[in-house]
Amino acid sequence: MWPGCRSWWWRAWLRRMHGCFWTRCLGLLAQAEAGPPDGLQAAQLEYLRGQIADDQRRSSDAARLLLSAARRLEPLNAPLARETHLEALTAAMYVGGLFLPGGVREAAEAARAAPPAPSPPRPVDVVLDAFALLLTEGYVAAAPALQRALELLSALDGRELREALANLGPADPRA
Repeated sequence: MWPGCRSWWWRAWLRRMHGCFWTRCLGLLAQAEAGPPDGLQAAQLEYLRGQIADDQRRSSDAARLLLSAARRLEPLNAPLARETHLEALTAAMYVGGLFLPGGVREAAEAARAAPPAPSPPRPVDVVLDAFALLLTEGYVAAAPALQRALELLSALDGRELREALANLGPADPRA
C-alpha cells in the first residue's frame, strides 16, 4: 500500500458522509415545512437553511437566506433578529460585491433598519451597529461606533469576552 493512500480514502469517505449528512438535514427541513409553520417556525427554518448553506460554503445562498430569516424575526424576536443580521452581514462579506443583490450593501442597510438594540446594548448589538454603519456610511462616520465596539470588547473580563465572542458567532434559532 502506498503512503497516503489510506488518508485519501478517509478524506473521500468523510466528504461523502458530510454530503449525506446535509442531504438528510435538508430532507428533514422539507418535512418540517410540509405542515403550516407559524411565523417563528418559518423564520427558524429559513435560518437553518442559511446555516446549512453557509456550512456547505455557499456563501451567496447563506447571505440571502440569513437576511430573509433576520427580516422574518424582526417583529417576533428583535434580539435574535439582530444576531441573525450580523450573521447575514458576515456571510455577505464573504460573497463580496458591495452592490450585488443580497450583497454586503443590502445586508448592511437591512441591519441598520433592524429594530434598535436593547438598553444597555449587548456586545453583538454594538458590533452590528458599527459594521453596518461602516459599510453604509464609510469609515469616517463609523469611527466612533467602531471605537465604542472595541472599547466595549476590550473592557470585558475573560469569561465575559468568551461569552460575547460566542454571541458574535451563529445565533441560536431556538431562543
